[in-house]
Amino acid sequence: MAAIQQAPVAAHELVVEPGQLPKLRSNYGNVIDSESTGWLKPTPRDTPLEEMRRRFDEDGYVWVKNVIPREVVLDMRQHYFEHMSPTGLLAPNTSPRAGIFNPALNPLTHHGVGGHDLPPSAEQVSLLTSAHSTSSYLAFLKNDSLRAFIRGFTGWEQEVL
Repeated sequence: MAAIQQAPVAAHELVVEPGQLPKLRSNYGNVIDSESTGWLKPTPRDTPLEEMRRRFDEDGYVWVKNVIPREVVLDMRQHYFEHMSPTGLLAPNTSPRAGIFNPALNPLTHHGVGGHDLPPSAEQVSLLTSAHSTSSYLAFLKNDSLRAFIRGFTGWEQEVL
C-alpha cells in the first residue's frame, strides 16, 4: 500500500519559539537541515568594498541595506502586493505596503517563478509571472543606485544585469 503524503505545515507554524530559526523548506518542500541555515548578517552600506567581497566569499551572500532608497523599495513592495492581491497572498486587513504574507495560505504554493509548486489556478500563475514584467518592476531593476552598487561590488565596467 502506498504511503499517503501529508500536506506540508505552513511556514508560520514552524517557528519553535520567538528568536529561533523556523524549520525551512527547499523549493521542493523538503526540510532543510538547521545546520545549513542561519540568520542573515547585515552589512552596513558604508563597509569598504574589499570587506563586502570578503564576506561574500566567506558567506556566499552579502546583505546590504540602503542601497536603494527605502521609499523606492516600499513603493515596489506595494506595487507587487497590489498586483498579486487577487491571489489572497496578502494577510487580510493589512496594507500592500507592509507586504505581510497571509498566514492562512500554504507558502509552498507561492514560491515564485522557478519554484516547485505553483499557485493552484491559471489566473494566479499568470499574475505571478506577469508581476516580473510590469513597467514598475522593470523600472525598479533599472535603479541607478542598485546598478552603481553592483558595478562597484563586482568590478564590472559594463552593465550585465
